[in-house]
Amino acid sequence: MKTCSVCQRQVTTQMIRRGSAISRGSDLFHRECHRAGRAGTATAVPGPTGSGGVGSLSPASGRAIGTSFPHLPVAVEYASFWRRFGAHLIDGLILNVVLILVSLIFVVGPGIVGLVEPSILSVVGWLISVAIPIAYCVWFWTKTGSTPGKVALGIRVVAQGGGSMSKSRSFVRYLGYIVSSLVFGLGFLAMLWDSESRCWHDRMADTRVIRI
Repeated sequence: MKTCSVCQRQVTTQMIRRGSAISRGSDLFHRECHRAGRAGTATAVPGPTGSGGVGSLSPASGRAIGTSFPHLPVAVEYASFWRRFGAHLIDGLILNVVLILVSLIFVVGPGIVGLVEPSILSVVGWLISVAIPIAYCVWFWTKTGSTPGKVALGIRVVAQGGGSMSKSRSFVRYLGYIVSSLVFGLGFLAMLWDSESRCWHDRMADTRVIRI
């Protein structure tokens, strides 16, 4: 059995393929273990009551450190507000380009040549605008935990305990985006005063966004 050189827990080929584990020469690491080991600046402090962890690790930088990963003997750093904001901007740009291209093919083009009734095209356009963002987020969160925007900013969405996301959890998290957008986006700002940097959609799906 292959194990992580830091925490001695199992490392599978599937973990390596999806990026949650990496190899360095003959050694294997969970990505969180390897990253925290490179930082080398964390010191143990008591974890908050009910956090589900065995205590947190607080680096000199004062950044938010995970306590919801009891199987890891090292800290997990939560993604900052600005990293998450930047990832949203990148993903939003990609989605807009995709939506424009798909709409040109399936809505604008048929409308110009008169192949389809305008009322039907309106429904098709609405379905495209709803389905593509859902498919984009759910597919990437389920496969790797990171959309292209999150990959660019070095962050990933994980389930409670550091596990991968299921399709149902990913879908709930996407629906949570709608809730977080209410009241002038208060749900997104909630991470600023949450001990685990969670937005409302993170709480709904029981997820965390971490640095990788």
